[in-house]
This record gives sequence, structure tokens and C-alpha cells, in this order.
Amino acid sequence: MLEIEWAGVRVERLDGISTILIWSDDDRPLLRQALRAVGMDDMPVRYLDGDGIPARMAARKRLA
Repeated sequence: MLEIEWAGVRVERLDGISTILIWSDDDRPLLRQALRAVGMDDMPVRYLDGDGIPARMAARKRLA
């Protein structure tokens, strides 16, 4: 889904749990709807600019 790619959604293992990582300013209803459409709405979501996210995961990338 284009919305998921545009927002730079990543799935990483944090504390042994597959977790969706997004930037807080990209979290909006359209993105949540796209996650639901691909069956990812039951996974935990963490913000890349939030507490406890390793710096190596917090590099911001955008599709051109």
C-alpha cells in the first residue's frame, strides 16, 4: 500500500516482539486504515521519535 510505503513504516523486533515503527507526525487515520487492510492492525505500534527506540532505527527516510 502506497500510504504505508510513503510513511516509512517499518517492522522491527523490539524486546522480542515484532513492532510497527512509525514517526508520530505520520500517524493518521489513512495510515491506520492501510495497516488494517494488510492485516497489521493487531501489531503493537511505537513511534520512532518516542522513548526507548534505538538511535539506529530512528533514521528518517522518505520515498522520492
